[in-house]
Amino acid sequence: MGEEGVGDGKIVGGTQVEKPVAVVADARALASLAHFRDLAPRLLERLLACAVVSPNTPLLPGVPRLDLITQINEIEARKEEYPETVAFLRLLNSLLAAASGSLPAPGTSSSASIGIAQRGSLGSLADGAIELAHFTSFVVHHVLAHLWQRGYRCAGQKWEVAAACFQHLELVLDLAARCSLPPSPSPSDRQPPGFAVLHDLLAGGPSMQALLHILLPGFSELAALKPLSSSAPNGGGQQLLMSGGSGQAGGAALLLGSTPASALQSEDVLALKEAAVTSALRVLTAAMRMDGAFLASLSRVHSHDRYQPLDMQLRPQRRLSALVEYVCYQDSAEVQVEAIRLTTELVQRLPNIAEMLQQQGAGVGACCAVRQGFAVSLRQSIVQKFAIDNLEEGSGGSSGSDPRAALILRLLLRTAGDGAYAQLPPGSPSFAHLLLGYDVEPSVGGVKESMLLPRQEYSVLTVVEKALVYQGGLLSETKPKLYAQCLSLLHAMATSPVAGSPMLEHLSPRDLQLIPALRGVLVSGLPPRERTHDLAASLHQRSWILRMHALLLLRLDHADSIELLLAQLLSPRGDGGGAFGDDSTMDIGTESAPELLPHGSVALQLLQLISELDVPEPQLAEVCSSEERRLQQEMALGDVSIDALLTQPRAMEAAGVTMLSETGDTLFDVGALYRAAMARYEQYTSRTGGTAAGVAPSGGAAAGGGSALTELPAAAVRGALTYAQQYNTHVLLRGAHTAVAQAWAQAVEVAFTRQYECLGAALRSAGASPAEALHELLSASLVATRRVLARGDAGLALALVGVARMLLSKLQEQVVVNVSLGQPSDPLALIRTPARCHELLRCILELLQRSKRTQPVRVQLYGALLQYLQYCRGSKLSAATPVVLEAVLEGWGLGGAGPHPTTPTPARAGGALMLSAAGQHHNGASAGAAAARLDATQDAVERGNAALLCEQGPSLVELLARDALDPASHQLHQALALHLLSALLGAPGGDEAQAGAIASALYSSNVPQALLQLMTTLPHQVLVQPSGKRARRSVYVIEAQLALLLRLAEAGPPRQRQLSAQRLHSLHALQYATGCGALDLEPEDAGALRGSTSAQLDSLRYRLHHVLAPCLRLVLSVVSSLPDAAAVRDGARLFVEAHYRALDRVLRDAAGSGGRDWSPGERELEQAELVTSLLTRLVPVWGSLHPTHGEGLRHSLYRLAATFCCVDARSVSPYVRSLASLVGTPGVTRASVLARATRVSSLRAALARYLCDAVAQSNVGESALFRCVGAGGSSGTRSELDPATARPSLMLMRELAEQAAVDAAQVLDELGELLSLLRAPDSQLDEATCSAKLREYGPAGGAAAQGALRAAAQAESNGGSTSAGGAPPAAAAPSTGGGLPGRRRLARHYLALSSSRLDAQLGRCLFSAENALAVLTMHCLRYLPRPFPLSTPNGGGDRVRRQASGQPTDHLLDEAAASLDLHNLNPPTEEDAAKLGSHADLAYFMSRLQETCMRVEELAGRCAEPAMRMRTLDGVSLLVRTLKSYCAMY
Repeated sequence: MGEEGVGDGKIVGGTQVEKPVAVVADARALASLAHFRDLAPRLLERLLACAVVSPNTPLLPGVPRLDLITQINEIEARKEEYPETVAFLRLLNSLLAAASGSLPAPGTSSSASIGIAQRGSLGSLADGAIELAHFTSFVVHHVLAHLWQRGYRCAGQKWEVAAACFQHLELVLDLAARCSLPPSPSPSDRQPPGFAVLHDLLAGGPSMQALLHILLPGFSELAALKPLSSSAPNGGGQQLLMSGGSGQAGGAALLLGSTPASALQSEDVLALKEAAVTSALRVLTAAMRMDGAFLASLSRVHSHDRYQPLDMQLRPQRRLSALVEYVCYQDSAEVQVEAIRLTTELVQRLPNIAEMLQQQGAGVGACCAVRQGFAVSLRQSIVQKFAIDNLEEGSGGSSGSDPRAALILRLLLRTAGDGAYAQLPPGSPSFAHLLLGYDVEPSVGGVKESMLLPRQEYSVLTVVEKALVYQGGLLSETKPKLYAQCLSLLHAMATSPVAGSPMLEHLSPRDLQLIPALRGVLVSGLPPRERTHDLAASLHQRSWILRMHALLLLRLDHADSIELLLAQLLSPRGDGGGAFGDDSTMDIGTESAPELLPHGSVALQLLQLISELDVPEPQLAEVCSSEERRLQQEMALGDVSIDALLTQPRAMEAAGVTMLSETGDTLFDVGALYRAAMARYEQYTSRTGGTAAGVAPSGGAAAGGGSALTELPAAAVRGALTYAQQYNTHVLLRGAHTAVAQAWAQAVEVAFTRQYECLGAALRSAGASPAEALHELLSASLVATRRVLARGDAGLALALVGVARMLLSKLQEQVVVNVSLGQPSDPLALIRTPARCHELLRCILELLQRSKRTQPVRVQLYGALLQYLQYCRGSKLSAATPVVLEAVLEGWGLGGAGPHPTTPTPARAGGALMLSAAGQHHNGASAGAAAARLDATQDAVERGNAALLCEQGPSLVELLARDALDPASHQLHQALALHLLSALLGAPGGDEAQAGAIASALYSSNVPQALLQLMTTLPHQVLVQPSGKRARRSVYVIEAQLALLLRLAEAGPPRQRQLSAQRLHSLHALQYATGCGALDLEPEDAGALRGSTSAQLDSLRYRLHHVLAPCLRLVLSVVSSLPDAAAVRDGARLFVEAHYRALDRVLRDAAGSGGRDWSPGERELEQAELVTSLLTRLVPVWGSLHPTHGEGLRHSLYRLAATFCCVDARSVSPYVRSLASLVGTPGVTRASVLARATRVSSLRAALARYLCDAVAQSNVGESALFRCVGAGGSSGTRSELDPATARPSLMLMRELAEQAAVDAAQVLDELGELLSLLRAPDSQLDEATCSAKLREYGPAGGAAAQGALRAAAQAESNGGSTSAGGAPPAAAAPSTGGGLPGRRRLARHYLALSSSRLDAQLGRCLFSAENALAVLTMHCLRYLPRPFPLSTPNGGGDRVRRQASGQPTDHLLDEAAASLDLHNLNPPTEEDAAKLGSHADLAYFMSRLQETCMRVEELAGRCAEPAMRMRTLDGVSLLVRTLKSYCAMY
């Protein structure tokens, strides 16, 4: 038809009303032309020029109004037939749909279609079709307003007219939604017709009344018409309506409007009514998407109190239930689709819709009907061939596409998320609870208590469960996204705060074999890369299944369920569950018998899938040429170019060209990007003189002719859109890839950290052990990381390295807990072999070389290497003391053991006091063989490690040094690199060349020099900066730097320590430490330390400790390693003098009594011990110190000795007094008390060593260094410090010896008890004993000990307690941390560790006692006359008598003097004795000393006990006998 014929239509003015058939035929012809989109805008312009519906203009008097208003009111109403009205509405709707570019496909709304609007497609409708306002007014006020009042010769025409009107409302609402004009506050103002419709709907006008008139009867009225029809196909009426008489419906199709109403048969009434209901539901859905923003815009300019949002108008229960229940109408998929869409909008606005449907008047029937309606709709749709799998992709051109399943699942996911629960009152059910079959009926205890389990009735949950296993998981391949959404729904409900526990119990394999039946999905193949959305959905399927595995393993307490899930994930055999069930219409197959998987366990197969899948990121330079890139940068609007829209996140967000996908990925909004790019393209072409031609995305045609454009600017825009599409594809795949990698990591982590004890039973059928599965997965993770790093995927490599670190941590824990002494029952016997250890190390070192450009991955690998080195050290018990090792082996039935070959004998090197040497005691060949196997394996592991590290030493050190010394690097990364360097320096094994390789590489890289230079400036800068997390981290970096220098000073075997210290000293280490001004900073006053723990951590006192203590250790190590070097002593003296105030403050703080909120703690005592040890090394050169400094430090040391060297009952130290109060305190373990006692005994040993050396170096000719008592005389309380000299008294030294003897006796008692428990066989360690000892000696807050205690309590509550030596019930063993045998092993482990600590504590106590007795003996030998001189006042007979009675002679005194290096002593006189005190004071002192000697003799008499057998107390006995000889004089 030509354009000239358009204006001559016979419907103009409505003059040919007597020829309705001809008018309708013309309208039909024009409607068919509307499908040619290039003609639709011109046809619409011609229609507007016609007077079909006259605008609201005044008419001339006497001139009749001849338009459709007159036609419908005067002519058609009398005939009760409305052919011309229907024909005009169909023509208008067709032209609107075509001109706006939003012609909806059958079964979908225009707003749901996804695409890019072409340039110029809106034409004159860009302002919301404001010229069509009078047409819309005609529809609303003249057709819909009287819809239910007019008569209809045929009942079907009422629904036909309503459907056409509602379709028009939907089209104008869609145009208004895309309009940029603001709404007018008055409905009578000139505005887009869609806004006028919203005014009418919100005011409850004719449009709203017509909608309710059509919809409120409900679906039952539609269902009642079904028997009158002859099985019409779904959506027949809708197809008749939407066809518009075009060829889409076929030439023989029923032509609505052209056929007389009487010709309509009864079977067509149902189809027409379905079409009307469908269009009405669409109008409500479109309006609900707009009314919120519409009212918000109106409220800014005018108040509309009479307007109500649509959700408020539809809130009454009758209306709400009638609309939602349309989903129950099974005879029309279109009605169900629109009902689902409307329900989605209602649920978003009315979160408590589930409770509203239960309001009085509805009863239980409404909820049941809605639940079953959604379930049936989902069941009908999800297995259909044409079911839409991805709403974002659309129907794919298929006219029979079914979006019901996708819409229902999207609705459920929105109402099952955390955001939905935030809008609900606590405990209230969501709409997802209703559809999934939860009991949402109110009960006495409230809704929350009634939601116990999913109800056993037909619901969406039933359909979802059966769909997941339909024909062996067929839907995972045919409908991958729907399948993934089903899994996501189950996971969302299982993790929800309200429905989590019921869903977890429901999904438990004990009750439902659904999760085990999904094993086939995990190991199935992936779709090809060309099917991007299917591939992403398949990856998401695996991620949700793995997340549910992890969740069930974390939350369930059913041993059988946990074992089944673990077996499915980690067993090399495919141990799966049976079938979910059977259904007559949905085929649910059963799983076959378990078979050996060809590529290992499911976890290993998934890891291989994750590592082999490559998702390369598209590059803009590869999509666009350089000239196109230049044009993209030049085509800008303001300062934002097309290139910025593609590459700069801020510009993307500001321009609104991004969006979020359903899975949370940030994508390009291609439509918004197209519009933004076209705006810049048009400006560019207008600026350069070109013509802005249309640009369509790849595969599309340009508007205005459809010819492909060849000019370069258009190619640049097309390239940008192509890149955006490729980027979206990459992001979707990348997000899915990341999701499955994270889910795999979660499942593996939960399996090995929370359910490791159950792995033994789970893997028993496959003949594997938990340790083997752990090592296999660890090796595979490292290999997968290597594969991923090779292609440059740093993000995925970071996730895989995190898993490897977790597995290494678990392996390290198993090595620590399981005493690896080469036993046949050792669970790590086949894992911790040299070959496997070295393979792990090779892989880690190779990965470190590959990660030079990816710091996050490299830092994680640093942690992995550090964990590996700790793992190779073996169990802590491998370094146990000989007596403990003997007891452990005897408890295992291996007999006694000799001294451990790697355990050094404690002795004082170069001193006059010789401590006991370990005796040679061999009891049993089996014990020796076990120790030999351990030593051989350990030696092979260490030698291989040393060889590999020596080979990679230079490159590895260079890599670590770069991160450790880079100031721009994160503080934690620097600290980790420094700690790893320290660990590499301390790695044992290898020859001397290998041992020094790392140290040589460090010196070659100038790392020690750089660290020493930083000592003079960096610590001070860090300590004076404002407090906070960054400041604390910087302090930790300094601490790690000083620790590395300390390890350099002690590098190599013991025989090389002196050379290592000399090498570091040659770099002027002591001079740099002397120049460290940060050590002299004054911390806060002790009384000012108040507030929270965080505030105390930010205090200068806390931060200064982490600098001062490592620095003191470094100086002390150098001085101790080079004791005879004059330069070293001189450097140490300069260090002490330079930091005199700091050292003096440390001693004074430790000796202080504290304040109200602070008292000296472990940090203060540790610093005091280091200072005391350093000053002890300077005793030989004490005279060279500045007099002020020397006397000040000596006075502070004496005051510290008076505080800590007296008996505990008289100590003024809060730290010492708290020890007695902690014993027996609830919540305080014996292990924590022992740790505090160790700190006190260490400080006492350091003070005893200093006092002994100071007395030994004092001159004999001077006055006595210490006096026997203070000024109190022989009566009253004795003073620890002599008031006359401010020095310790001999009474204090006596108290030190006595307290050390008391402590040693207590330690010996406790140690004997623990050793007896270690020697006891398993049959004597019952449940009560194991639990008590774990509670007493386990670490506070330790996961292993606490887990074992919980398991013991659970076993006892379940009646699973066993008798001594009995085994726990088999059913309880997997869930109780390995049962009683596992708790026995753990108890033995902590008992052995505590025994080793006690044994070391015993050595410190004996050391303090020996030094205190030595001080007393030296004073006696120097100042007291010999007890039995050659001639005595009583004559020689008395001497003979005493010799006969066994009293000591001069030989004893000479032997004691020789042992104390006291040579050429002049015989003391009574005048010398007076220097120690008066005769009364000496008599009182000697009486008390006699008691102390007896106590020490009692301790020495216990040398036959096992803990004392390897200690020789000859030196102590000699000193005691010497002192007793002097006591006999008084």
